[in-house]
Amino acid sequence: SVHVDRDELFDVHLHGLFGFGVKRDFIASNPVMKVERVKVRRKPPEVFTPEEMARLLTTAWDRDDAEMLAYLCLGGFAGLRTAEIFDLDWRDIDWQQGFINVNAEAAKTGKRRLVRILPALSAWLQPLAKLSGPLAIVNFQKRHREFFRAAGLAKWKVNGLRHSFATYHLANWQNAAALAEEMGNSVGIIREH
Repeated sequence: SVHVDRDELFDVHLHGLFGFGVKRDFIASNPVMKVERVKVRRKPPEVFTPEEMARLLTTAWDRDDAEMLAYLCLGGFAGLRTAEIFDLDWRDIDWQQGFINVNAEAAKTGKRRLVRILPALSAWLQPLAKLSGPLAIVNFQKRHREFFRAAGLAKWKVNGLRHSFATYHLANWQNAAALAEEMGNSVGIIREH
């Protein structure tokens, strides 16, 4: 389940919904426009430590679980969203050119983007590569819960793979604009999270 803070629901979502209605001439004015906006305090992003990531990768490797290993690598070493990973086909990974093609239909923003295949991703993912076929995992929720318990984690970190990728990428290369482009976000979102 997804928890939505009441203030965030009102401040962000209702403003956006009624703003859309005004823009499209569905309504004459935004009824929540005069309500004072609330500063939403977000929790810091949950990030896997290098030791936790090593434990996840080792668990998938030891269990000979190529599907889970591919999922972990694409999330942790490329910053892809789970939905983007599961919409990928192995043909979308271009080893020759060194990028992953995230098509517009899969991307949250609705825009196609190319994600670089960094050396760590290549080293872990290339041995698993197939010529074609989906990367989606059947019964993912059930398998995922069982997997992270087997890895010794008490709870899964929400968006932890993506946030870990962004955190370590930014710490290493200090280039928020390039990271934002690769992740399909704005620089503001990168800095906020």
